[in-house]
Amino acid sequence: MSTSAKSHPAAALLRRMAALLGTALWLAGSASANPLCPGKQPLQFAHHAFGSFYSDGKGIDVDLVNEMSRRSGCHIVQTLKPRSRIWRELEEGVLEMAGNGIENAQRNQFAVFIPYIAVRARLLYRGAGRAPATVAELLQQHPRLGIVRSFKHGEPYDSAVDTLRQQGYVVEARDMDQLFEWLQLGRIQAAITHPMIYQYYLPRLQ
Repeated sequence: MSTSAKSHPAAALLRRMAALLGTALWLAGSASANPLCPGKQPLQFAHHAFGSFYSDGKGIDVDLVNEMSRRSGCHIVQTLKPRSRIWRELEEGVLEMAGNGIENAQRNQFAVFIPYIAVRARLLYRGAGRAPATVAELLQQHPRLGIVRSFKHGEPYDSAVDTLRQQGYVVEARDMDQLFEWLQLGRIQAAITHPMIYQYYLPRLQ
């Protein structure tokens, strides 16, 4: 999902852009004075290292933002930030937009969410023995689990992470790059991610 600070004019832009992205190309960018762009300042869109979505200045989210800018005529500045900082700046109103967020009640208080892709979280396991087949088995085996700081994964994984964190089995990485580095080094035995992410990182693991 793409997220935008709820109180900022960019929230209205993102809603309208979500509609624009689903319409015919000939509708885009025909007017010289485009009401989509809120104010004269460029909009800020923050990425975080996230495999196929963003890595080294390329990815699905970069293409999406470039297309939003092209169709709307708005100047959108793209930056790279830690995920935890992105959520903080969205809540404070410092940042207008970001990509790839899980919606929940707390975040709905300060952001609007526009779905643009749906994926299901999965457990990636590189520990000894059989991989946990269910969340219940994950809790029973309690491998050392790595997550990215401030990430949400949806239920039932979020509840399992809370339980394992209380038991001391959860470590937090600063970003997805570090998470997979830890997986490669054996510092963690499991991580919660999804195919579009691990299919990007796994070929790079030795």
